[in-house]
Amino acid sequence: EEAIQIGLIEHISVADSLMNDAISLAKQIIKNGPLALKEAKQAIQSSLDHDLYSGITKEYEAYLRLIDTEDRTEGLQAFQEKRMPQYKGR
Repeated sequence: EEAIQIGLIEHISVADSLMNDAISLAKQIIKNGPLALKEAKQAIQSSLDHDLYSGITKEYEAYLRLIDTEDRTEGLQAFQEKRMPQYKGR
């Protein structure tokens, strides 16, 4: 209950709907920029066996690699213009 209250858990699935819920979540995630998704997955994977500071450092390094990308600029511009971004993986 505490994890739900503090926002650590966003959704709970029952066994019968687990696969459908996972597919639905994957469809939401895939709408994000491909470069950002790749960096996030790599940062998570490389931080699994490290302390919090190392994990945060990996996340920061990933962010720095994304700052000058076209996709980041497109995402910010699309948000400002209240439209869906058109990511190109660049």
